[in-house]
Amino acid sequence: MMIFKMGGGVFGFLAAMGLRANPDARAAVLLRALDSVAGISAQVLDANEIAGFGHLQAAALMASNAWANKTNVSRSPATEALVYASAKRQIKEAISTIGVHPGSQLWAVIGIGKPGADAEPLERCASRFGTQDDTLLEMSEEKACGITESFQIGGAEVSIAEKLTGSRLEAIQSLVIERVALSEFRR
Repeated sequence: MMIFKMGGGVFGFLAAMGLRANPDARAAVLLRALDSVAGISAQVLDANEIAGFGHLQAAALMASNAWANKTNVSRSPATEALVYASAKRQIKEAISTIGVHPGSQLWAVIGIGKPGADAEPLERCASRFGTQDDTLLEMSEEKACGITESFQIGGAEVSIAEKLTGSRLEAIQSLVIERVALSEFRR
């Protein structure tokens, strides 16, 4: 599990883990189980749509700012992070873009914790639904095509960004993070 301490503000931390879901696991059941974890708001995303931990960090920071400024569109910090991570305006659009779909077995489980909350119960609870594999959160060649399609990133953009980052995958990741940040202006 990866932890990003938010450094004060409304949220204390972002916890994220990749999960290879058991064949019989259901994201809705996991979310109900995670509701009992004190001080943490959780969400399950499709790991194939996550362009690295930095993608989730950017979304969590944007969500934290939205909550601090009372401009949030959701009642849940993790759902707010999901909306930002998708770079969409609506919760329904966000879920259809990066949420877990039936048959999806590669999950990104995120938890937004209040200051002082403990992330370990999130990890214990989620691990009952599959095998933890944080490499699922990393940007990879296997994800690149789907991510560029989901985030409407064109080849010319990738080509230019690649010259700046030195890597095609880093370029795609940077462009996704840019989409996350710019989604604030489309709200």
